[in-house]
Amino acid sequence: MKSSRQFQLHWYPGAFEAGKSPEENLRRLEQDLVQPFARDEYTRLPAPWLGWEWRGVGEGELIRDRWSVVGDGLLFLQAISVQEDPYPEAEAFLDSLRVTDVK
Repeated sequence: MKSSRQFQLHWYPGAFEAGKSPEENLRRLEQDLVQPFARDEYTRLPAPWLGWEWRGVGEGELIRDRWSVVGDGLLFLQAISVQEDPYPEAEAFLDSLRVTDVK
């Protein structure tokens, strides 16, 4: 049985066109990166996040991907753990982060 966990964070500054509204960037994010997943497989993140989340299972692993719009940047978070994880650190990792656009 696999017992490892993985946490990844990727920051892409300037991923969106400057001057666009957060909602416009959110729509572009959905079109470009999230829509390849079936619509019933991803959900919009709750406030204070502005983005999307996808959860899936692959080879006995639970995979959680989050894409978040931050100004004109994109933050991608991924947490992977065993499917029947008795210690949900991945949930704590994803839910504890707060992202704000500081200018």
